[in-house]
Amino acid sequence: MMKSQREDFACFFCDYWWLFLTILAILLSLVFTRNLWLPLVFPGAASLPVPISPPSLPSSDLPFSTVLAPTQLGTGDVQVTLRWSGPNDLDLHVIDPGGEEIYFQQPTSSSHGQLDVDANRGCNSRMDNPVENIFWPVGQAPTGKFQVEITYYANCDPATVSTPFTVEVLIDGKQQTFQGQVESIDQTVQIYSYTR
Repeated sequence: MMKSQREDFACFFCDYWWLFLTILAILLSLVFTRNLWLPLVFPGAASLPVPISPPSLPSSDLPFSTVLAPTQLGTGDVQVTLRWSGPNDLDLHVIDPGGEEIYFQQPTSSSHGQLDVDANRGCNSRMDNPVENIFWPVGQAPTGKFQVEITYYANCDPATVSTPFTVEVLIDGKQQTFQGQVESIDQTVQIYSYTR
């Protein structure tokens, strides 16, 4: 009695199911860890923006214009991202190893650091889910001590004074998250100090 082609294929799959499962596991692990190995294989790939989820439109009718948060943030060897909700203007500051401070008045540094997103600037525009982001592209971040600070720059809505925030720090593929809150104008909070 001869086997049909369908039976031959089924038997082949039965004999080598473990190989298919192994290949599938390898492919999935490559997809989920691509942020770790992609910069090593393609050095320019990590400087591509990382997508974030778009915010919803605001429900309140505030006296200033409303804009959406950016859908992409710059990333690289070092990335610091500040997130909060509400109309108030918080500012992200990063001081690089050379002592240069990157923030809204000095958005770039000679060490290649860049502020690529500045949300709720001066209360003139509003993002429902504000984001500020400072990063150094792959291969351009200096070594030495970095300092991260948050400043409560302006209260844009008298009904909302206290503003909780989250800071995500990504250094050479390792991420840490910090949470805090600012209560008054010009309050500065030291978030993190690290040596790379």
